[in-house]
Parts: sequence; structure tokens; C-alpha cells
Amino acid sequence: MKKVTNNILKGMASRFSATVMLLAMGCIAAFAQGNNKLYIEDFDLAPGETKTLDIILENEDPVSSLQFDIYFPDGLTYVEGSLERNTSRLTRSSHSIVAAKQGDGKGYYRMGILSTSSEMTNSSVKGNNGTLLRIKVTADNDYKGSFIYMDGIIGSNGTVPTPVRLDMPSLKVKANVHVGDLSNNLSKVQIRPLTLETIDFSLDNIIDIVALQAVVTLPEGINLAEDADGEYITYSDRLSGNVVASVNLIPGETNKYQLIISSLTSDKFIGSEGTLFGLNIMANKSFKSGDIVVSDVIVSSAPGVAYELGNELSVSVTSVDDPTGDGVWNINDIYSVVNIYNSGDFNSDCDLNNDGIVNINDIYIAIGNYNKGE
Repeated sequence: MKKVTNNILKGMASRFSATVMLLAMGCIAAFAQGNNKLYIEDFDLAPGETKTLDIILENEDPVSSLQFDIYFPDGLTYVEGSLERNTSRLTRSSHSIVAAKQGDGKGYYRMGILSTSSEMTNSSVKGNNGTLLRIKVTADNDYKGSFIYMDGIIGSNGTVPTPVRLDMPSLKVKANVHVGDLSNNLSKVQIRPLTLETIDFSLDNIIDIVALQAVVTLPEGINLAEDADGEYITYSDRLSGNVVASVNLIPGETNKYQLIISSLTSDKFIGSEGTLFGLNIMANKSFKSGDIVVSDVIVSSAPGVAYELGNELSVSVTSVDDPTGDGVWNINDIYSVVNIYNSGDFNSDCDLNNDGIVNINDIYIAIGNYNKGE
């Protein structure tokens, strides 16, 4: 039996390389058919990663045999010998499966299944939905994302005396590259006017990263501010001492900056997750609310390949000017101003008219804001 099966597989591979398999089965009748679809879902993978892909068949008609051509893009390679059946739909004895490379093209294959059942009524695949076959693909280390194309998808219904041809639509599958994600640790932040605040950003990276660049857009009334070290960027312990950040205003733009984090020695960012850097900002007295937007994020791998992360981040910033900092004017704010006034100390949060002292005028302003419900 094993010898017979081997002969069948060899014959199939030969026919796949030169002719349409279904024509070798004899006359195929044209016939009205239901919705039948073979497809691979869009997917992500990292450079250098090997991924298993499900080839899914949704069929209203019985499908006994099937063939299709599949084209892999440069940088994405089919793993030879990886074609595998899903035994819940294709039993080992009911069908043979084959993948045959076509022509001189690096990524062009003809794949399919052929019914080997001796009983016509039992020749179709099981069920009407789900994974039929599985294959593996490997991305090159410099793969940057592309598409897999599937066409020439032809099935046959061999459960009837004259087999019926089942044509299925061609499709394009997104084979995206995914190397990581930049995220903001907080989506909403309350800040005090004229007080330095740091907005942290995290990077979860699948591959080694040596540089990052992004566009940072600040709302009117928010400016970059220097910390105690004179830096606009706070460095996390994921960045070595060789890594330097530069933040420069984009020519012709207002409040839009180019951020670059890198090193001349191409030091890898340490680890694969967690806070990477903080953006140091300060609001002026007129600022009320707005969004900080980080967009056009690009990272560079250790081999020097650039990848767009594709995600745009937004941090909603609201100015808080009440003395207790909870964003609501209430009796506690009045007490705070009164206590500072009575102590003779100075607290900028209680200097509500910004004259450099806390006096009776600030108490009146606190009472007024409380009465207005601001």
C-alpha cells in the first residue's frame, strides 16, 4: 500500500508541474455552484521568524479535489516539505496532498489535494469550514512586509457521476512585518502650569533595536522643558550611556519636532519591554487642555534595516490650577491657601495671581473660584 501511495504522489507532482490536475481526472462539467472560498488570513511576523499559516476552506459545495497557485514575495520563503493536512478535514487515507515548485521563480508553487478514495460518495473533504492545510514560511532578516498572492484556485465536486468544476476567487494576503510597538504609559495626564512634567513612553520590541525616530506634536501652550540635567528627554535604564536623544523643531512647522534616539556605536536598546524614554514638558499659564501626539515612529534594527511601527500615540493633557491638584475647586483649596498665608511660607500652587507672594488676594481668588464651581 505504501508503494502505491508513493507512486500516486510522484504522479501528482509531475502533473502539478506541467498541467492542471483536475483535467487529469477526466471531463469536468460546468455547473452552478455555491459560495466556495480558499484563503489565508492576513498575518504579522518578525524578520527571521518562521510562522505556520492556516489555509482555510469555506465551501457550500462538496470539494473532492483542489489545486491553487501561490506566490511568495522576496524575503518570505516557503519552508520546503512543510505542507501538512488538517486531519479533521482530510484523513490520511482519503486524500493525497502535494506542493510542487513551478518554473525558475523562487517563490512560485502549485499546491493542492487529490481524492484517493475508492468511494465516490466519500471523496469530499469533511465539513464546510475550517483549516484544510498548513504551511510554514520564514522571513529573511531584512524582510519589510509584502503580500502573498493566491490564484488559479480550482476545486472539483467528485461526489457526482460527472465531476463538477468549482472556481474560487483569487486573493491577496497581507504578510506584514511586525518588530514591536511604542506605547504611552498614560493616556490622560493632569499637569500644573509652570511645573516640569515627564510623559513616559514604552517600547516592546521583538527584535534588537538600535535607534528610534518619531514626530512629536505639542498643543499650543505646552513646550519642551529641560530637566535637572538640562535634557528634554529623560533616559531610562534601557538606554546605555552612549545613546543620545535629539529633539529639533521641524522647519516650517509649529510645535512639531523630530525626535531621534540613537548612538554612534549602534548600542542595542537594553531588554525587550518597558519604559524607554520620557518626554519633558511644561505648560504655560494660559494652557487649558490639548493632546500630545507621537507619530511616524520608525525603528532601526541591528543590521541597519528601518521599520515603520505604524502606530500613532496620543496623550490627553489637562491643566490643573487648584491648590490641592485634584482638578476641582472646593473648600480644601481655600484651606490650603489660608494655611500658607497664616504660616508666612510661600507655595507657588497657592499664589493664584502670580505676584510672588501668598496674601489675602489669593484667598479671595480661591473663594471666588469655589463659588463659581471652577
